[in-house]
Parts: sequence; C-alpha cells; structure tokens
Amino acid sequence: MKENRQDERIQTGVRNLDEVLSGGLPTGNITVLAGTPGSGKTI
Repeated sequence: MKENRQDERIQTGVRNLDEVLSGGLPTGNITVLAGTPGSGKTI
C-alpha cells in the first residue's frame, strides 16, 4: 500500500518538537512557528 503523502513527515532534529508534531513537520505544507519571546523558537 502506498503511503499517503499527507502522512509523510520531515524530522526537525529537535527531539521534543518532533514528538509534539507526531514525528516532524508535514511534507507539502507551510508551517508557521510562533510564540512569545523566550519560548524557544530560535532553537
């Protein structure tokens, strides 16, 4: 069975972020990361 492209993920390399994102950023989508100053966006 061919994997659904919507289910494909690209790992960010940040273990906790990948865990929250269920394995990484979804392929074929635009993802915006936003947060308050000091929340770890730059990492």
